[in-house]
Amino acid sequence: LLQSGFLLPHLTVGENLRFSQKRALVPCAIPKEDVVDTLGVGDLLGCMPSQLSGGQVQRASLAMLLLKNPRLLLLDEPLSALDHRSRSAIIPALKAFFKTVRSQVIYVSHSPSELVALGDVLWKIEQNAVCQLPLSGLNDVPMMDGERRFSIVDTVYQGSESEAGLSRVLIDGQTLRIPEIQAQIGDVLRLHIYADDISLFKTHVKETSVLNQLPVVITSIQKISRTRCLLGLRLGSLGAIDGQCVFAEISNYSCERLALSVGTEVVAALKGVRLTPF
Repeated sequence: LLQSGFLLPHLTVGENLRFSQKRALVPCAIPKEDVVDTLGVGDLLGCMPSQLSGGQVQRASLAMLLLKNPRLLLLDEPLSALDHRSRSAIIPALKAFFKTVRSQVIYVSHSPSELVALGDVLWKIEQNAVCQLPLSGLNDVPMMDGERRFSIVDTVYQGSESEAGLSRVLIDGQTLRIPEIQAQIGDVLRLHIYADDISLFKTHVKETSVLNQLPVVITSIQKISRTRCLLGLRLGSLGAIDGQCVFAEISNYSCERLALSVGTEVVAALKGVRLTPF
């Protein structure tokens, strides 16, 4: 599927979907109605491709391919024309679809958030070289979203506090609260934490609006500009060796004022925690 999408121009969207579904060698395990509803093409079934916007063509083309149920899907920036809200709604469903269909999926994107949310293995192409990175290890290095660095951590869903509009997830034995989501107890969820959304304290702060504070150990300190530095943090106390890693970006002034160094135990206050991809 090319970035521009692909629909037969002489057929309506609905006819394109039926054309693709009839030519599936093995019927798609996902009901057509679910594909149509999730990708939001129900209102487009009677439209000709020439009447659609770029984002609508991408969604309809993706539905067409899923119903074809091929053994291999090569998707080149399939969501690039969608707005933020549409991508946020579609990506969790795509992840579930990919687990259900028989296809192997190669997903090409410049968006680290999409790749982290959807993938199991990351292939990075840089300066004419290709390297393979397991997504499970991405929290060992910071990733970039534009100019902002972020970390990826795996958590386990514990339940919701509906009155507060929050959900609880467990990370390395510690509880985090995130905006309420729909999930099953025990589901593994990847969280997206921006380095500049982490503040550091020497001790736990009781009276604060920040909900999530985690004990961490500083594992590295790197100056990234004249005024800023990037700190590698391992979740847990000094004796823990298998905690996940996150990165915090603070000012050089704060680093010096707090006398921070490798091996120092501090408290990381997470001002923003979001479910991947956004």
